[in-house]
Amino acid sequence: MLREKFYALSLREQRIVTITVPVVVAMLCWLLLLKPMLDNRAQLQLSSAKNQQQLSWMQQNANRVSGAWLSSNDADSPKDQSQLRQVMNQLLKAQNISIQRIQNVNEKDVSYRLDNSDFNNILQLLKSCQDRNIQIVQLQLTKGKNIGKVNTRLTIAIQG
Repeated sequence: MLREKFYALSLREQRIVTITVPVVVAMLCWLLLLKPMLDNRAQLQLSSAKNQQQLSWMQQNANRVSGAWLSSNDADSPKDQSQLRQVMNQLLKAQNISIQRIQNVNEKDVSYRLDNSDFNNILQLLKSCQDRNIQIVQLQLTKGKNIGKVNTRLTIAIQG
């Protein structure tokens, strides 16, 4: 069908169609396939370069911040058992957690019994202990009397 129409054209029109069809097909391939792929590749390369630069910046600042954090953290961390108890009492008071019992386990461990405390406050207490380089030796949580309340047995020690 197309062949019959092609041969029905004059010789001049046949030459124009013979030259034009491959050019149009090549342009369509370029516009529909190659150009979007090349644009996407260029965009990915640019994005990758930006991400590498941002990662480098973050690593430099993370090293700066972690160095400052460690030095400030060492100042806050307790050095002996009496300081450990003082720091822990401050943290418990800040979280509004009442202490049922405190007991020295050995030279560096202190055990706390915290009954009917709010679970979220216990989580904040644990985060504060971690921030102050207080090692959590043992942690036992049991369901409290009310919803959202827990009974806690916590043994802590000086880090290091």
